[in-house]
Amino acid sequence: MGLSVTALYRFPPLALPYESFDLSREGARVPALLAQLHDPVHWQQSYNFGWTQRGLAQALRWRMLIPVVAHDLRLTDRQYLWLPWVGSFILLALVGWYAWRSSHDVIKFAATVGLFVTSSAWSSGIWGLGCMDPFYLVGLLLVSFSPSPLAVLAACLFCPWIDERFLLALPLCAALRGTDGRGWWWPLLGVLPYCGVRLAALLAGDTGISDQIAMQGAAFWRFAIWLPIGWWHGWRAAWPLIVLALILVWHRESRLGRWLLASGVACLLVIYFLAWDSSRSIAVLLPFMVYGVSRFTSRPWVLCLLVALNFILPTTFVTATRSPTGEIVPSAASTRTTWFS
Repeated sequence: MGLSVTALYRFPPLALPYESFDLSREGARVPALLAQLHDPVHWQQSYNFGWTQRGLAQALRWRMLIPVVAHDLRLTDRQYLWLPWVGSFILLALVGWYAWRSSHDVIKFAATVGLFVTSSAWSSGIWGLGCMDPFYLVGLLLVSFSPSPLAVLAACLFCPWIDERFLLALPLCAALRGTDGRGWWWPLLGVLPYCGVRLAALLAGDTGISDQIAMQGAAFWRFAIWLPIGWWHGWRAAWPLIVLALILVWHRESRLGRWLLASGVACLLVIYFLAWDSSRSIAVLLPFMVYGVSRFTSRPWVLCLLVALNFILPTTFVTATRSPTGEIVPSAASTRTTWFS
């Protein structure tokens, strides 16, 4: 079977019973998620993985913070699957707060919120069943904009255990925050415990990293051509503002800051090698969208036009999936509009 992009289904709202989801695609993650909730320590031994769930298990094995906390709080299955919605609205509130604090401009505030709710940074939590992305995106915003070193430290301590994308996006956020010597660098050392545990596991014989690289590398060139399409669908009309932010950060930074920015771009390439859900992964650029809007100095109607375009332009989640013949192919879960279809 050759490469194809297939519209699998419209992402249903999480308010629906999770039993009603099509288990051939997004619902396939539900059994693994709930197994991890019920037994965060030994769930991989107790859960009978099929072929389609092995890649998911590989991704979830180190994302243990939220399952452990939810298990200790004795959340029910349904309550656990509602957590991404809770995280999405926390993220929405934080985006709005930073947008208003940076400019105190109603149009820029509305544009930031409008571009956010029409991006994959919002839809991953609302549509992606069991995707805890909003919580690590909250951490990226804290690292980028929070005036509190303790908030930055907390983000660096906990967010890598939610999703390793946080760790890979950290150089970009550090560059965005700036390198003017304000004494906030020490909180970034909060990622060291996570890195130490992963290194110790590797030295003890853990094959997770090598298995992941082998699995992704074997199929990478079959879906790599679709990665730019996935990136486009993550932000669409907000891309000019993200590029503007990257350029502004590059020109304002010292040599160290530019090295951070360059290494952050390299880490983006690592993310898109290790993660097949490219539309979802590009959400790590959320802080740059917020910064780009706040620094936009052209006519306000341009921002309004970009928001309108994002509401009009169709969008889709582009990812890789396994075809009925067992081949890894790109796929797309399609929607006619951006976030309210």
